[in-house]
Amino acid sequence: MLIFQKQYVTITIINDLNAVHQKWRGFCTIQEFTEAIDISFEALSRCRLSNIISDVSEQRVVAPAGQDYVRKKVNNFIADNYPILVAFILRKKSIVRKCVQRYIRKTETGFNFTVNDCFFSFEDAAEWLRSQKLPTE
Repeated sequence: MLIFQKQYVTITIINDLNAVHQKWRGFCTIQEFTEAIDISFEALSRCRLSNIISDVSEQRVVAPAGQDYVRKKVNNFIADNYPILVAFILRKKSIVRKCVQRYIRKTETGFNFTVNDCFFSFEDAAEWLRSQKLPTE
């Protein structure tokens, strides 16, 4: 189900994966990025979803302030609501990959489960999400 679409991102809900799916493309401003993140988390909460698939394979690098914004959003959501998982889809050779890996290192602190992981295909990301057991709320 489509919930948001702009030139730089398409956000859908994939019910059988219990997930919000973000497909990022090209460059977006910090305001556009945070708006899309907020819409994703509103859908996550409203539909009581527990997974995010963030396809950044075609995305340009997000400003550090945007990276910090989404990291805090994830951490706060987990602390205030319930555990979630985030599967990133990226290209093997990409500057975005380094940013995602840095983001993951910062996000994982303080949780007793793996919040994020990286994949090179949608199928691998979906398989990982299906195989995970989240801690009880």
